[in-house]
Amino acid sequence: MTKYFDSADPKNWISVDIPGVRGSVFHPRNGNAIDIQSLEAVADTANRVLYSHLQSRHPFVDRLIVHGIELQGKYMAKGPPGIIRAKIKDLRVSSGMVISYDAAGNRRMMLLDKEIRLLEELEDNKDQVLVLSLDIDEVSSIDGEVLAYENCSEYFSFVSTEEAKKPRYISIAKGLGGDFWFTDIQRMWRPDHSGIQLLCTYFDQLENVIWDSERHGEPAAMQLLGMDWKLYQAKASCAVTSARCTLSGRSSTSEERIRALRMLYWQLLRSVEESASALMKMLGHEESSIIDAYADVFLPFPEEWKS
Repeated sequence: MTKYFDSADPKNWISVDIPGVRGSVFHPRNGNAIDIQSLEAVADTANRVLYSHLQSRHPFVDRLIVHGIELQGKYMAKGPPGIIRAKIKDLRVSSGMVISYDAAGNRRMMLLDKEIRLLEELEDNKDQVLVLSLDIDEVSSIDGEVLAYENCSEYFSFVSTEEAKKPRYISIAKGLGGDFWFTDIQRMWRPDHSGIQLLCTYFDQLENVIWDSERHGEPAAMQLLGMDWKLYQAKASCAVTSARCTLSGRSSTSEERIRALRMLYWQLLRSVEESASALMKMLGHEESSIIDAYADVFLPFPEEWKS
């Protein structure tokens, strides 16, 4: 007599709790029946892995350009990092990898293995955002039966700034007018990236400003660190070194870079104010406000820090 295994009976289901996620996990075993819930558990594995990775490594990120997917052009040597000059009539996007959502809200990882030339042309890129979205299409057999896999393809388009915030899009570059684009959006940079190298040159310049500065500014007037001016210079220098180690020691996301620079700016305001003004000038306060994202670097520091 053959024992019947009832896969619809909840007592036969195997499930585990994952922080932030609850659901069934596929558990292969000889003789077990396969139903739709089992297959859904298999299909959802990648989504869970991507979710747990992003939450553990980059908790402020839900979409990410892991590497590449950059406009081909020349990075600017001043202003906020990530400004690139690329011909608006001949836009090319490099190969790379992204983690994003499809239209159904599932996380997907896509690898683009070759450079792509954009066919859509713009007359003016001002306030236009180049975005990447993932199109998922069902696949049918010769007989017209829907198969148990889907085709995932990339789709590049230009949308408004507000439209680009939708979860199904991941932003690649924001138009600044002319041939200029801002690219440091939802993006991971390695320590050897041009944007990180630009920030390191800023840090070198800040060190010179700090150690060449004379005693003045509100922190010194209030004697927050005492009478010795070198204590203020040392604190500012340590803040610069900390930011340098944070950004040049490992890969970082756009959000992490903004937070590191904001903390640096706040520490400079509490030690050598002249260096805080120098950082604002290097990053381009007006340009940062136009770009929007880097404007957060110059937020006022918390009230409790003022005491």
